[in-house]
Amino acid sequence: MTKTIKEINTFIRETDSTNNYFNYMSDFLTDDFLYELDQNNPQKCFDDIYNQLEENGFFNIEIIYHYKAIKYLQENDQSLQESIEIASEYGYNIEDVTSELLASLLASREAREVFDDLRDDFINFFQE
Repeated sequence: MTKTIKEINTFIRETDSTNNYFNYMSDFLTDDFLYELDQNNPQKCFDDIYNQLEENGFFNIEIIYHYKAIKYLQENDQSLQESIEIASEYGYNIEDVTSELLASLLASREAREVFDDLRDDFINFFQE
């Protein structure tokens, strides 16, 4: 069953409100974009939404201030192994990284993973 733009926006707002990680997801998805979704292919709908959010910087989390970055890293990557690995994947040299950069890269990756965990919810929505 094809969803209206209003139904899609309502679902996205509800996803925002039930998942504390995301705010204002609908601000990154225009009505024109949602109208063009191929609702006959729910997996593609999710992928297209993910890609649109990625292209518009939705997953780019910026953690500024040294003390906030250190606190985030202490809570999420005490060894710094994961965040340094991410920095390396993006081509950063170890001498070029800061705590803010490491924390931001790690938080951004986590945001992508949390959103990807919503895949089944999106697919089920478009299949209903």
